[in-house]
Amino acid sequence: MHAAIYDAVNSIDATHESYLVRIERVSPRASQEAAVAAAAHETLVALYPAFQTELDQQFEQSLAQIPDGADKIAGIDVGTGVALATLALRSDDGSAATPIPYIFGDAPGDYQSTPPNFPKQPVFTHWSRVTPLALESARQFRLGRHQP
Repeated sequence: MHAAIYDAVNSIDATHESYLVRIERVSPRASQEAAVAAAAHETLVALYPAFQTELDQQFEQSLAQIPDGADKIAGIDVGTGVALATLALRSDDGSAATPIPYIFGDAPGDYQSTPPNFPKQPVFTHWSRVTPLALESARQFRLGRHQP
């Protein structure tokens, strides 16, 4: 979501390098606020479809704060376009894979289930295999061997 927001705003103000997506030939008067709201909304609805009703309401509330007109429409178009392109580029990154089963240990330092719900299985155990969002590889900043 934040990558889509960043690239949506940057497509309008064109002051930084894009993260993944740049929409070309956007009016500099396009509403950055509308672009942010649309990028966030489109991304969140795609990732959490069960919350669409609430997300739609919040989106409409956000848009109600922005004056109607061509700049608002242009901002919505940019935000929506960037979000859809970002989602498409990340669609096969491994984040939707089935989590790797985790076996709890009882040795010092072993992960233990945590409150408040003490899940039987930790979440995101497969994320070490997800294509990194900003790094070139998951090993890029691994610590070296400890020197005594």
